[in-house]
Parts: sequence; C-alpha cells; structure tokens
Amino acid sequence: MQDVPSNVSWETAVKLISSDPRYPTLRKLNEKKQAFNAYKTQRQKEEREEQRQRAKKAREDLEEFLMTSDKITSATKYYRCEDLFGNMDVSLGSCIPSYIVAYHHVFLIQSE
Repeated sequence: MQDVPSNVSWETAVKLISSDPRYPTLRKLNEKKQAFNAYKTQRQKEEREEQRQRAKKAREDLEEFLMTSDKITSATKYYRCEDLFGNMDVSLGSCIPSYIVAYHHVFLIQSE
C-alpha cells in the first residue's frame, strides 16, 4: 500500500490495492475500509512530517547560502537580496516567510 497517497478516495484506493496479496486477508468491506482509514491517517502524518523536514532543510540551506555569499553584508536590505538572488533557485523549496526568517536569522548572527 506504499504507493497509495493519503488524499485518495476509497474507490480509487480499491483500484490501486486490489492486486495486493494482503487485500483479501480482510474479509468484510467495513474491515477493509477501517484498515484503509487507519493507513490514510498514518500516511497523512508521515507526509506532513516529510514536508516539515523538507522545509527545515530548505531553510537551513538558504541560511548557509546567505552566510557564505560574498555579495551581501549585515547592512543589506531584504529587497536587495531578493533582487540579487530572486532568479536563482536558492530557496530550494522554501516559501517567502522562510526567506524572511532565514534572512533575519543570518543577519542577527552576522551583526553579533
């Protein structure tokens, strides 16, 4: 069942898992649905954690990039960084609030 995403409906999931050798193990339909709902809940938790880890890694990579860049200093404004690096894929998947957090974190460290 690993290839079944957490956002699929029961009907779609049945098409995906009916060939799985474990599928006939549960005899009643309500048992199958219950097992699917338990899987779906667990998979949603795993997907959220994976997304959180990717965002954390992207923020750390962005901070590292900003710390090692010789194009900026602690006096550089955020909009100037966006002009310099906006066309580059330095965010590695992070969103705008993460940019701002990383920017402020880097310059707090540099100004100390």
